[in-house]
Formats: sequence, C-alpha cells, structure tokens
Amino acid sequence: MASNDPAPVQRANNVISVASLIPMVLAVLIYNGAVTQTTLIHAALLFFPFTGGMWLGAHSFTKAPGEIFRKAVLILLIIIGVGALSL
Repeated sequence: MASNDPAPVQRANNVISVASLIPMVLAVLIYNGAVTQTTLIHAALLFFPFTGGMWLGAHSFTKAPGEIFRKAVLILLIIIGVGALSL
C-alpha cells in the first residue's frame, strides 16, 4: 500500500497475493489436523459476515477516491497489526 501504483493495481496485487496463499495455508492446516468439525462450523458461521464485508469493500472501492482508499487500508492494517500483536 506504500507504492505509488494506482489503487486498482494495488487492490489487484493484494487479491492475487491472498488468493494464492489460501490454498497453501489450507493444505498445511489439513495436513497438521487443524481442520476439525468445530473449525468448519466456525467457517460456515463467518462466511456471511465475510462475504458482506467483501461486498462492502468492493462497492466502497469503486466509490472512494484513491487517496481515501489508501488511508483507510493503512489504518485497517495498523489495527489488524496491533490486534495480532495483542494475541
């Protein structure tokens, strides 16, 4: 998000990066036995809020100017980072 590329290019890079990581992480979790019935139930319960958030983000992305998008993403990344450190 710190590059000078336009917001659509940065968003596409993020989508491709995350989409390519998901199968690898899922394979490792399955291999290590971390995917249980409880995990699948949690995933099913979180599917709808996640999908709603994805829709809201995609819809907002088309409406917000690039600079506002960049600042919002950087703030969210800071919040996520602080949250991850507190775990």
